Amino acid sequence: MGSFALVGLKVTGPDMQATAADFYGRNNLADITVVSNYGISKDDERIIGKADGIKEVEYGYFKDVAISGTDRSMRIYSKPDAVSTYDVTEGRLPKRTGEIALDMKERDRFAVGSTLNVTEKTDIAGGTVLRHHKFTVYGFAASTLGTCIGVLAGHTLLPLIVAHAYSAGFTMPDIMLKFHPWITMAAFALAWISAVVPAWLAASKELREKPASLLLPKPPAKGSKILLEHFPPLWNRLNFTHKVTARNIFRYKTRMFMTIFGVCGAVSLLTAGLAVQSSIGQIGNRQFEELIHYDLIVAEESDTNSAQREEIATTLKGKTVQSSTAVRYEELSKTAGKKNDKQSITLLATDDAYNFNEYLTLRDRKTHQPQILVNNGAVISERLAEMLNVSVGDTFTVNDENGAQRTIKVAGISEMYIGHFIFMNAQCYEHVFGDQYSTNAYMVRLKDHSNANTERQGAKFMKLAAVRGVVQNTTQKNMVSTIVGSLNQIMEVLILVAVLLAVVILYDLTNLNVSERIRELSTIKVLGFHTSETTMYIYRETILLSLLGILAGYGFGEWLHRYIITEVPPDEVMFDPAISWIALAAPAIVVAVVLAVLGWIVYRQLETVDMLEALKSVE
Repeated sequence: MGSFALVGLKVTGPDMQATAADFYGRNNLADITVVSNYGISKDDERIIGKADGIKEVEYGYFKDVAISGTDRSMRIYSKPDAVSTYDVTEGRLPKRTGEIALDMKERDRFAVGSTLNVTEKTDIAGGTVLRHHKFTVYGFAASTLGTCIGVLAGHTLLPLIVAHAYSAGFTMPDIMLKFHPWITMAAFALAWISAVVPAWLAASKELREKPASLLLPKPPAKGSKILLEHFPPLWNRLNFTHKVTARNIFRYKTRMFMTIFGVCGAVSLLTAGLAVQSSIGQIGNRQFEELIHYDLIVAEESDTNSAQREEIATTLKGKTVQSSTAVRYEELSKTAGKKNDKQSITLLATDDAYNFNEYLTLRDRKTHQPQILVNNGAVISERLAEMLNVSVGDTFTVNDENGAQRTIKVAGISEMYIGHFIFMNAQCYEHVFGDQYSTNAYMVRLKDHSNANTERQGAKFMKLAAVRGVVQNTTQKNMVSTIVGSLNQIMEVLILVAVLLAVVILYDLTNLNVSERIRELSTIKVLGFHTSETTMYIYRETILLSLLGILAGYGFGEWLHRYIITEVPPDEVMFDPAISWIALAAPAIVVAVVLAVLGWIVYRQLETVDMLEALKSVE
């Protein structure tokens, strides 16, 4: 299990990266894509072609269209010749006019050879733009066999689980399963250090003794005061059996640490796995039910006439629309994040802060205190503040759509889990951008908030000549669903490994404790102790040590949880850092159930023990 978890968690990422690198290499993926609303002229082509560092340039087109007779939309790209090419999974790429190749996810709707009719909206000028791994041997054999199984499963099972989880939301090639020698060598080394070295040390110590001494019972260790005896008020209040338990715990120090550390490891994995599931499970509902109330953002073209604007106004007053509000919508950018790459930031500015709350709830995540839009600063999303390492009162810079740097002061930080957002009022906008505030988009609330209706209405708006683009929450919902589903499957594997780890550790330690102390337990029974009393004589130690292990496990589990939610999510996604009660209660319940079952096994074992034979044995 240890080898499986170690190898699997270490090789999955590199395997998926190698798969992507191979796919991108074979298809000559573009490093930069330049998009223009008005097209790229020959002069533009000459300027781009002469830019430093350019190896290869290819020009093409894309167009958003609606599928005729349906409420679905799609984006059509021109066929590339050499840059960002495609892999054909069925049929062939277009060769003649009027032919297209569809995304493989569309194969259930459209078969090769079928006809697809689309409705293309005209542009502002009225034309169209649609183109282009007897004791030492045992330890060695067992650890080697276990590691072989773990390494094999780690190299295949976990990467396949993760790849399958991600393929539910993304179109991905089959994962390339590679052999990773260094992590495999590390797994075997750790297994041999854990199983062979202790066996060799223990056996060599015993084999240095004379045979006659090995046939005699070991004399008990010289008695000494334990730590608790230095606290008379506490020690004097303990009854006899509890004092015996305390002495036995400190008498077998190695077993004490093994129990504490073993339970701690299992509980920390369980706590972290369940806490991560809790952190990711609710972010979609919180984002799109408690924080974001709009369904669409409809962005206008920069150059529209009165008739086209009236067409948008009429559609916004339609029976499917509950309400709408005009806002300033811009896509800003900032070079930041884990890989210091370009981050997309959505700016929403309003001159109607009062009604703005109907479409967005700006609040502090911990206190739920409302964040107010003020004239001298903006409210930013928590993930953006975390990524830029800024707090209230600090300033940061972003690049606007024209590449100019703009400095913004942080007036508040709002709870937000998906995307980077900046919110401001009209006065703040004019101060930051040095330009008069004007609206260029609408936040729209629909009467029917279902994904199907949202997509249907989005396609309806896309048909309007004055609409530059539509931002649908369904896209972010699907992304969150993919991330949550993928991580849930990984966490389920982690939780299963943690539960099996708890069972194996507690079973081995309990069985070892009973077998090594069978003469002591038989003596207790001969003195008149009932089986249940004899069981608790030895099992009480395990319970107390397990409790200490649980407490330690909570601490390590919280650290591991925080590490995962910090390192795993993409730059634009934030997981809820709060730990749910189930992540604390479930590990304790699992350990309690395992202890109860093992307690019953120990009881049955002591109930049927042959005391006379046990007293003849040598511990």
